[in-house]
Amino acid sequence: MKRARTLVRLGAIGGAGGVAALVAVSATAPATEGCYTHQCDQSSVTIGLAPDGGVVGTGEVSWNGNEVTWESVPQQPAPDQIWTTYAGNQTITFVYGPDAGIPSNATVETVTAWVAAQGDATQANFTLAGGGLAEFSNVDTTSVTVFNDTCQTYFVRIVVVFTVPDAGSVEGGNVDGGTAVDASEDVTDGATSD
Repeated sequence: MKRARTLVRLGAIGGAGGVAALVAVSATAPATEGCYTHQCDQSSVTIGLAPDGGVVGTGEVSWNGNEVTWESVPQQPAPDQIWTTYAGNQTITFVYGPDAGIPSNATVETVTAWVAAQGDATQANFTLAGGGLAEFSNVDTTSVTVFNDTCQTYFVRIVVVFTVPDAGSVEGGNVDGGTAVDASEDVTDGATSD
């Protein structure tokens, strides 16, 4: 930033015994500097909605006892997948979808974001995101929203861990309408066996 310059001119007005006038002219540089391009314009994206507005869901869900983990993409994605592009000043809402298997009575335990410079995030090319890089809102059993309050573009991976009360032990991720299914119990449609 340039230093401010002040020009002072002293002079007499009205002859002898006149009043001295002080004229100060100040030329200063703008007090703030910033981005003057459109690289950091605000934007919003919703992932997991169909073109007709229906919910198709996104991400992957896994069960471990009474914990349900949703992740936007695996840490090391398959060859045809990458982490989600995360532009500066962008809000992304990930919609899990009704078929994700996250029960409505689940409670959010943790929400974590990782960012990477490359979309495939192989090996050590990622780090935990914190502060203005990952501002979360509206985290529940249907979606999670994250805001990048910087002007830098990254790739992001979001993980939400839920606790499900009274879920019992779920083996292999078998969930039926949000209720844990125990394969050892014989449940039939009202029929009895002899």
